Amino acid sequence: MKTIFFIIVLLFCIILQSSGQQIVNVNASQLNIGGVDQIELKWQTINEYTWCYFVIERETNNNNIFTAYDTLIALGNTTSITNYLFTDFGPLQNGSSYCYRLALWNDIDFDAVCEFAFYSDTVCVNFTLSIEEQTYPSFYLYPNPTNGKITISNSNIITSIEIYNAIGEIIYKSAIYPNISGQFLMDISGNSNGMYFIVINSDNNFYYQKLIKQ
Repeated sequence: MKTIFFIIVLLFCIILQSSGQQIVNVNASQLNIGGVDQIELKWQTINEYTWCYFVIERETNNNNIFTAYDTLIALGNTTSITNYLFTDFGPLQNGSSYCYRLALWNDIDFDAVCEFAFYSDTVCVNFTLSIEEQTYPSFYLYPNPTNGKITISNSNIITSIEIYNAIGEIIYKSAIYPNISGQFLMDISGNSNGMYFIVINSDNNFYYQKLIKQ
């Protein structure tokens, strides 16, 4: 009797998966927040059931090769409309086209193993660096990604250098004096791996650059 009940439930879930559950309103747009260019990917879901996660796949310059770029956990089970947001901080190349699609993985067999279910629609963005991000030629930061030790080489005068983590907390502030140019060495080895933002103050103009520690 239990076997028959399980088969009925399984068939019901397969029907629901193939017809009722959806990924809708997939949209991608370029934003510049705090001087940092990024691509924001949004979508909604309807009637999630045993969903595990989304694999965000990305294609560059219409090369017809989608590769797994990141993963976002799904809510799992809901009959409500659910909103999702993923931000691509790059690195992103000026003049390139980026296309995204979502690969849904779920546990439709109730065996604690997530399997590929279906793809969402594909959306694309033609990426162009904003004016803020194109003003870096006089500043050269290396290596990036880094293991923690960073060098900034510059020809312009630097007043101060600050480093912020992904949630906006300052983790480093330079002890240099105003009106100095040359090379500056910084060390954030004691901080966790992830994405950071470097803010350079040069003659009261602020320049932002992404930094990856790994």
